[in-house]
Amino acid sequence: MGISVPLFRQLAELGPRIARPEASVMLGRQKSVLKARNRAYYKTALKDYGHKAKVDELFDDSGFAEPMLEKLGFGAVQTMDFSAYEGAEILHDLNQPVPKDLHGRFDFILDGGTLEHVFNVAQSFQNIFHMLRAGGTFVSATPFNGWPGHGFYQFQPDLVWSFWKYMAHCEVVRCIALPNDPEMRSFDLPDNKGASRRREYDDKLPPGRVFLYYEVRKLADSHLGGAALQADYETKWKKSSDEESEQ
Repeated sequence: MGISVPLFRQLAELGPRIARPEASVMLGRQKSVLKARNRAYYKTALKDYGHKAKVDELFDDSGFAEPMLEKLGFGAVQTMDFSAYEGAEILHDLNQPVPKDLHGRFDFILDGGTLEHVFNVAQSFQNIFHMLRAGGTFVSATPFNGWPGHGFYQFQPDLVWSFWKYMAHCEVVRCIALPNDPEMRSFDLPDNKGASRRREYDDKLPPGRVFLYYEVRKLADSHLGGAALQADYETKWKKSSDEESEQ
């Protein structure tokens, strides 16, 4: 994928809100190309969130997102990818565990559209957890709806909450549906823990492509433990078990 206008706005808001990272990495070398029709959107977002940079300073001839991310406050950004074909500095297959020398290495990790291409989703999430330092931030924008054939998966909010909050014991700061059309509004995708009914969004999703955007903060006591379970099933299983125990 790349840094779309809606994702740019989220990052423009996030940059001033967190401490400037000492070490940042994006998964896959995301593209960022200035298109004339988007100039006003970039300019407005920069102004809204207090950035001093000019629109043209966000882009260079490479067509990749490093200049943009640095101007938004994320420091010098490295790239991790399966292959060096786009110039990534760190080569690793996220289907496999990351080496120990990458554990706790990054304050900021950006997935701008990579994890949906990784078959072993559970391992890729665990890799990100291990690479992120305590206090660090992980941001992801992956397909939620309207991306047929794009990758292996379209992710759902229950996956975000069940893994990052309840299995990894991190703080899920934000989880939203983010339309790819910058004229459309985002909406919250809340935690469904404890509910017996599944949250489905057929009546709320706009036409066209929609991202699942979420922001996670790793805490000092974050750790991997327990199971990632879909919330409504977990509630039903617990209720059934409690009823059997009362008999």
